[in-house]
Amino acid sequence: MNPTRVLSLSVLVAAVLLAGAVALRADDLTWNTGNGDWDDATSNWNWNLEPTTYTDGGVDNVTFDDVAGTGGTIAIQDLDSSGGVTPLSTTVSGALNYTFSGASILGGTLNKSGSGALTLANAANSFSGINLGGGVLGYANGNCLGSGTITFSDNAKLFYNSPAAAPVTLPNAIQIANGKTATIELDHNSSSTLWQIAGLISGGTPGSPVTVRLIERVLGLGNFDPVTLTNTGNSFVGTLEIAQRTEFVYQGNDTVFGPAGNTITVNGAFAILNMGGFTLNRNVTSSGVVKNGTIAGVVSGGIYPQGTVRLTNNANAINSFIQISSNGVLAVDDPRQLGGGSYVALMGTASPGTLRVLGTPTANFTNQLFVETDGGFVEVVDPSAVVNWTGPVYTRTSGPTTDKVTKLGAGTLTLSSFSQVNTTSPISLVVQSGRLNVTDAAPPAGSFSDITVMTGATLGGTGRISLATGKTVTVNAGGTLAPGMSAGTLTVSGGPVNFAADSIFTVEINGTAVGQYDRLVVTPTGSVTAADGALLALDFDPLFTAAVGDIVYILDNQTASPILDLFQYGEGDLVGVHGGLKWILTYAANTGVGFTGGNDLALMAIPEPATGVLVLLAGVLALRRRKA
Repeated sequence: MNPTRVLSLSVLVAAVLLAGAVALRADDLTWNTGNGDWDDATSNWNWNLEPTTYTDGGVDNVTFDDVAGTGGTIAIQDLDSSGGVTPLSTTVSGALNYTFSGASILGGTLNKSGSGALTLANAANSFSGINLGGGVLGYANGNCLGSGTITFSDNAKLFYNSPAAAPVTLPNAIQIANGKTATIELDHNSSSTLWQIAGLISGGTPGSPVTVRLIERVLGLGNFDPVTLTNTGNSFVGTLEIAQRTEFVYQGNDTVFGPAGNTITVNGAFAILNMGGFTLNRNVTSSGVVKNGTIAGVVSGGIYPQGTVRLTNNANAINSFIQISSNGVLAVDDPRQLGGGSYVALMGTASPGTLRVLGTPTANFTNQLFVETDGGFVEVVDPSAVVNWTGPVYTRTSGPTTDKVTKLGAGTLTLSSFSQVNTTSPISLVVQSGRLNVTDAAPPAGSFSDITVMTGATLGGTGRISLATGKTVTVNAGGTLAPGMSAGTLTVSGGPVNFAADSIFTVEINGTAVGQYDRLVVTPTGSVTAADGALLALDFDPLFTAAVGDIVYILDNQTASPILDLFQYGEGDLVGVHGGLKWILTYAANTGVGFTGGNDLALMAIPEPATGVLVLLAGVLALRRRKA
């Protein structure tokens, strides 16, 4: 030991003996080298700028900085078989990085400041408290921190790095100075191990809130580390931020987030808020993943739903994006829950996502609907629901590819704007169940790829389906094509309409004027095929009245070819009695002109008995005129 320190200690001891109650004065030692042993024999310390040795027993305040020291690994020795060293306090400051290894620090406070990092890689420590005023404090096991409160006096980071597979708990209370951010970073490389922050978190005021930031150190793509808060007494005022590659697992008790006014931020596409199937009654600001549960608070920003996510707040302020993929499901019952300024993206290949509409919303959905690759599903659950989507449908801006929307659920979905479809990436529609209406009267030419109507589903609407080259409208067995919304005209251009065997062409007839009955128009660039067994279903209004000779033109075939094959009715067949008159069918009508001379499907009212009329019509029904 330095002779000066011996004299100083002797004087102090004498003073204590004389006064009887005066404590031994501590000396301030500064580490003066790089790698080295922390023992009581090596002069690795400076005291008053002179090399000296360390005195154990709570006598010395020790400092590791970048003035005298050069950073490195400090090997703590077991002094006097105590298990380690017992300084009065330990301070690590400056920009250099230090690592403590070996035996334990058995007492005193730990103070970390400056931009450098301190790593606790030793077996265990017994700090009475830890103050973090800057930089990073890393530790490899829960025994390294002691049991005292961890105080964030300034913005700093606590970093846990261990490959441990067992659940890890941080039991220490955490105190955060007003306006500061406490970053807790973890990397224990186990997506199945839940990391629990169990100590009480406090600090912050409404005027000077704090941030608790949870983040994982990214060492490659690896696993997301799950983490949770478990202390229901948390009282911090401010924000819980879930940052990169961290999955926060909510366990059903909102009080872990502190007072009711606190918010949750999901920061970045690789941050996850997992609600664990519970309902979260907190406001969430997001640019990341929300997963498995219901958010009853206000959601703002943008979200990537995974699992099944339910939004219930009509004041949601989602103004960026909602991207549904990876088999994710987002459920809402009101368009306001999507936020008026966001776009809804259905994206995916092998695992597309689903937008699920519950209940019977009456307001229009005005969000942009962005579709890419296999896109995804729009499900309207309630059979009485009619979901009107007036926002524009977009497809990807580069191609060639096919972007697809599949309609699910027993309810009705109406898509009314295809103006933003990129024709190098035309949109494909599959009606899997329920009804899909297309009402855009002037979409870009070639904006639709194949459209398929499955068993039990219906395609309708009053718009135009402009098929890309080589694309088709196909009504499969058990599927229905029903033009109009009630009664109205649906137009198909650019390609064929094919009715499979046992498919259904349904026509509603409320009157004989255009607009009072359903009509399918196929433009000259298309064709119509009704396979053997395709069915024509006529739905006359019970209050409908007609006069002899009235004609309704239900399929305006503007192509140069007749309808290939026939529905279940042959030329001139009687299709029923309605409004006190019999109705017969022809495939040779000329829309707007008459019952003969073209390639169109029409019905005409005839009187009862109709034998004479049928005989007179027999010859002219065979005449056909090709339309240009």
